Amino acid sequence: MQETSTRLETFDLPTPPSSGLHRVFRRLWRLRFGIIGAVIIALALSAAIIPQALAPQDPYAQQLSRRLLPPVWSPGGQAEYLLGTDHVGRDYLSRIIYGSRAALLCGFLATLLSCAVGVSLGVAAGYYGGVVDSVVSNLVNVMLAFPFILLALVVIAVMGPSFVNLIVVLGLTTWTVYTRVVRAEVLVYRERDFVHAAISLGGTDLRVILRHILPNVVNTIVVLASLEVARNILREAFLSFLGLGIQPPTPSWGGMLSEGRIYMLNKWWLATFPGLAIFGATLGINLLGDGLRDLLDPHLDT
Repeated sequence: MQETSTRLETFDLPTPPSSGLHRVFRRLWRLRFGIIGAVIIALALSAAIIPQALAPQDPYAQQLSRRLLPPVWSPGGQAEYLLGTDHVGRDYLSRIIYGSRAALLCGFLATLLSCAVGVSLGVAAGYYGGVVDSVVSNLVNVMLAFPFILLALVVIAVMGPSFVNLIVVLGLTTWTVYTRVVRAEVLVYRERDFVHAAISLGGTDLRVILRHILPNVVNTIVVLASLEVARNILREAFLSFLGLGIQPPTPSWGGMLSEGRIYMLNKWWLATFPGLAIFGATLGINLLGDGLRDLLDPHLDT
């Protein structure tokens, strides 16, 4: 009698696809730091757009009888001055709120100017090559070798310290990073088949650049620009600290640091709160920039 054996075959069952809601939550968790940065920037933008609705006092009103009041939680603090007052009795919280307008506006406008200059030169150098590439590359090397603070001192000494001149100085001294990155990207895409096909079909240089090259490098430009905003905020605070940026009595975080440095040992809030404002704004923008990089990365696993 021949025994028959039963053979059990096993099959690998396909893993059920994750639900759309699960993918959304997984993506949000991966971008959690970018979301935190977006929240911080939203709060800073609210303070910059509607400071009069958030500031408890007039940031320009001076009351010498209430000068150098400590924060409300310290001995001697008053409830109407939550973060204390400065050396001439102005409400410190109101000045920090109004100072966000100068910092963010300068950071965004200077970044916009430097991005326009840098991207234009980078595209021209990468697309045309030859003499154009050589001239632009040498200009970038010269700008990188020239000290930023020396160039800022020269330009502001000639033109005078003002908000517009500060934006011009920052915009025309920080474009090199865009030029180098965009030039490298354009050199890669210029040799792609779809670019050669567009040229062979009679596309003009401007059309090829705008329709076929720039859309492929715009993600890199957006991420780079978001990070440069934070750097320009720091540069604005640095120049204002030296007296070369936003001029008093206009509230500026760097200017407030400069005014409070002589009281730093015994009136700690005069330097601490503007420094925390600068730190918070730049941290939020950097987190948002990292989130944008992950969000726009075509190779990111969703």
